[in-house]
Amino acid sequence: MDKRKILIIDSKTFPASDLRESLFSLDCSILDIIPNSRKVVSSIQKSIPDLILATLGSEEDIESILIVEQIKKKFPIPVIYLTKTPSNYLFLRAKKTTPVNYLFYPISGKELEIALELAFWN
Repeated sequence: MDKRKILIIDSKTFPASDLRESLFSLDCSILDIIPNSRKVVSSIQKSIPDLILATLGSEEDIESILIVEQIKKKFPIPVIYLTKTPSNYLFLRAKKTTPVNYLFYPISGKELEIALELAFWN
């Protein structure tokens, strides 16, 4: 079976290197780690990911959600949000993009494994 392709939208909230190690151990490949919206569409056009992991920063930092809104208009790619912030505002805003999961960091390897399995199953 081919490795699952993951695109990470990184809000700089936590190091993507933490995710990289976990994803590799789960037999996933990272297509790209995108820090801003200008590069997302060109990255997706090069290779469509099987899943997007979008990190969320502070309550004022909704750039990842805005990027996901743009992507969802063109591509039916499942999204999992990752955050350190237990913000109801962020959750309600992210929920409108119909993510397959919303996880709080730090994330255990097993928790990430289950979230990915559910995302790929659906």
